Amino acid sequence: MGCLVDMGGGVPVAAPVRSVLDAAVETLTDAGADVDVIPPPLCGDPYEAVDRIFQVRGYARLQAFDAGVRSLVLPEVAQWCARAASYSALDYAGYLSEVESVQAQLSFALADYDYVLTPVMPVVGFPAEQVGLSRSRPLQHCTFTWPFNQTGQPAVSLCFGMSEEHLPIGVQIVGRRFDDRGVLALARILQERRRFTLQWPLTPIR
Repeated sequence: MGCLVDMGGGVPVAAPVRSVLDAAVETLTDAGADVDVIPPPLCGDPYEAVDRIFQVRGYARLQAFDAGVRSLVLPEVAQWCARAASYSALDYAGYLSEVESVQAQLSFALADYDYVLTPVMPVVGFPAEQVGLSRSRPLQHCTFTWPFNQTGQPAVSLCFGMSEEHLPIGVQIVGRRFDDRGVLALARILQERRRFTLQWPLTPIR
């Protein structure tokens, strides 16, 4: 089993997130797993290509809405999607090619591992009213999740710790393609050995 704490780009993993990830590694090791830290698998930061692909997808969906529904979309999201109107088909093909390169890099780097453990997000969280960590790079918090959406690998996220502010911190388990059962079984091991009980608040925690 492998553990990823650095994809090769994006926002560095915050200390509280790393602490929870280390606790998950320790728990799996105690359960009998051999866990290796994997070097950063990506050469450079592919953020721009991914960002623009999702802009295109968002813009296409936005245009499918009628005017009344479209007006309900957050202005920041609508403005972000609208940038796609200036991209050509050749631009989009180039962005897809960059993502295919990410798929190949991940396949090579993770070939020896049945499962990979990562953070869900590199940070604990961000305000609910924000569309992301950064207005200019709203998908930065997806560093550890979007690559596996593109490769088609099964993944599950599980809360495995809480911050000092009582915010949940998750870990992600990624498996080989089509090994959904294995991913769920590993998630169950972590869930059963979690060192705290989740308490679902009936009122917001401030």
